[in-house]
This record gives sequence, structure tokens and C-alpha cells, in this order.
Amino acid sequence: MKPEEKASNFYNSNGWEHDKEGNTLDANKWEDLRVVSKEYIVNCRKRLNRFIPKNGELFFDLGSGPIQYPEYLEYSKNFKERHCMDLSKSALEVAAKKATNIKTFHGSFFDVPMSHNIYDCSISQHVIYHMDKDDQAIAINKMIDITKSGGKIVIVYGNPNSILEIPYKINRLIKKIFNLKTEHDLYHFVHPLKWWYQFNEKSKVEMYPWRTFNVFYLKKLFPNNFIGKFLLKIVFKLENMLPKFITLAFAQYPTIVLTKK
Repeated sequence: MKPEEKASNFYNSNGWEHDKEGNTLDANKWEDLRVVSKEYIVNCRKRLNRFIPKNGELFFDLGSGPIQYPEYLEYSKNFKERHCMDLSKSALEVAAKKATNIKTFHGSFFDVPMSHNIYDCSISQHVIYHMDKDDQAIAINKMIDITKSGGKIVIVYGNPNSILEIPYKINRLIKKIFNLKTEHDLYHFVHPLKWWYQFNEKSKVEMYPWRTFNVFYLKKLFPNNFIGKFLLKIVFKLENMLPKFITLAFAQYPTIVLTKK
């Protein structure tokens, strides 16, 4: 099954279904919903506002889903229109109700024809690495193409060379040696950060930490009490103080910022 088919099947079946607490399956699988992590995670989402223009005409959101967190909605509050594209029709129906400036587009980004140079800002969070590894550059080039000169393309991606990824690499190697297979809901492939510099001719490439730890490390390293909360405050400050070092060495989720030339 192709990566897009996997994503479409997951999010058009139960990916966006809510449990009794009101959390989606997506959030339960890939987010730390504990109280201790809430402030840190919210602040990580809000830090994208540093790169998004304060206002504009058109804002593009690739793989928007239902815009499931309030912080996501803030990104486009001062834009005339926010265009949300997603494989899930039900998610877009929810997204359309979040604000009056939202317009939705259902389908594959690769198939929908789009105008050149029309968006002041384009974003995509945790979406590109679920595309086939050979299609990711095509998607980024298209995002650059539809964005205006001087506009921002903001991508939340992954970092396979993070020190924190070493256990995962060992695990994958063991599975490969012993031919062990694990079923996954979604395809996942992350290029090294240097891969992004191929877009230098069309845009200025910058990298910053979005979040250092994935949900596994958050739950294992930070207890659900005042100590965990204090430690996460320190982590957030370090990410802001040492963005380049944290991004290259530790951050499992970097923010890639492309400014179109």
C-alpha cells in the first residue's frame, strides 16, 4: 500500500475519532497528554508564530486535519483566508467550523492543481515525513512554488541524526537482521537535515528546534509532577538559547523555515 493510501485509510477511518475524554486517536498515539507536559507542548506549538507573518492575504495549511489544537488556529487569525488541504474529508468539515476565514480542499497535494506565487505563508506539520521518501522533494518544491517571493514555508519535520534516535536505529537494525516486522498505521521516512539544503537555490533555508523529545521520551524522562514540569521549563529555555546546537544534536522534531527568494 502506498504511503498516501495508508494515511488516507487511517484518517478516514478512526484517526480523528474522539475518546470519552475528547482526545483523538491521533493525539493518543503520538502526543503526551499528561498535565506535566501541557505547558511545554503548547509553547512548542506557539513558537511557530515567530516565523509566520503577522498578517497577510492567503495562508496555506498542508495536512491540516481538523486543526485539532487551539494554538494551530492562531497561526492564521490575521490572514484573510486560510486554505486547508487534507486527505480526510471529515477532518476538513471540522476544520471549516473553526473560523470564518477557513476554506477547505479535499484531496492529494500531488494531484490538485494550484496557482503559483499566491500564498504569503505555507505550513505543514508532521505531514511531509509520512510521504514517500521520493515524493517529499516534489511536495516541498510545490510548496515553494505556490508561495510568494519573500513568503515563508514552515515545516515541522524529523531529525534522524538526533542522539535520541540511536535506540530506534538499533531497534530497526535488529528487526532487519532477524527479519522481524511491525505493523504501522502510517509510513514514516525522515531525510537527514542536510537534505533540506537542496532547496537553497529557491529559498533561504533555516532550522530551529520545534520540540526536542517525542512522546516516548517525554513519558519516560519527565515525571507527572512539579519536578517534571520544572525540567521541561529548562528544556524549553535551552531550546531558545541554543537553537542551532539543539536542532542538530538533539531535537527529534526540528522546524524547517524556508524563505522564498
